[in-house]
Amino acid sequence: MQTTIRNAARCSGIDITGTQKANIVLQPAEVNTGIVFIRDDLPDSPRVRCCSSNAVVESRWTSLEQEGVSVEHTEHLLAAINGMGIDNLKIHMNCSSIPVVDGYSCSEFVHAILRAGLRIQAGVKKYIEVKKPCLIKDQFLCHGVRHEKYIAALPADSLQLTYILDYPDKSLPTQMADYQINSETFVSQLYNARSFITEKEYQRVSELIGEGMQSVLVFPSQSISEELRYVNEPARHKLIDLLGDLGTAGCNIRGKFIAFRSGHKLNIEIIKKLTESGE
Repeated sequence: MQTTIRNAARCSGIDITGTQKANIVLQPAEVNTGIVFIRDDLPDSPRVRCCSSNAVVESRWTSLEQEGVSVEHTEHLLAAINGMGIDNLKIHMNCSSIPVVDGYSCSEFVHAILRAGLRIQAGVKKYIEVKKPCLIKDQFLCHGVRHEKYIAALPADSLQLTYILDYPDKSLPTQMADYQINSETFVSQLYNARSFITEKEYQRVSELIGEGMQSVLVFPSQSISEELRYVNEPARHKLIDLLGDLGTAGCNIRGKFIAFRSGHKLNIEIIKKLTESGE
């Protein structure tokens, strides 16, 4: 059965550019509403529907755009919504960006949902099912050498995600995160995994996210292992990104996704391909 929240809940943080305060209010929604973002800062409070046709990839994050109205940095909130099994939700916003919380993790969003409580609804859950194997590949350069990255989708009777993190220059140790997604696993194993960058990315990323740099893990660092919440926290966060990007489908998914070095671009490409093909 479909699920919404029982009561309204709020979350606040800095916006994705690190320049202003971002606030959201989560509100219950009726059956078959889906996930809808409402830009209260704009005239007539325009709505942006969560669906893969509205998904776009910005510099280092995913956004939704409908009729010229954008919602930036959706992946971590959508990961929380999907990880908690929510089908119907209205999200009121005071600016174009979803707030950054707790090291770019999902934790404050999950806490807000738990405070609000969940309510089972009469409608039957809607699913996209992966019916046949699908593979999307790309290449990138590292120190002048070309390397591959890919994401594959396979049929499965639940949502199963595997992320293999592998940096050719070994600026991070190769690691993997592998989970069947449900609310219990999401809360116990994934929701608080934080984002990260490498030292060589520091200057470029700091220009993009400003004050947000204060809560980002930077690799390599002599003390970084002592700060990690999990030995494979970077891989777990990449899996959160994947879950949030798949959440742009706007409904539940049955399938097994295996991602190797994948980022937002490939994640969005595969969910667009699956939804456009009617799977």
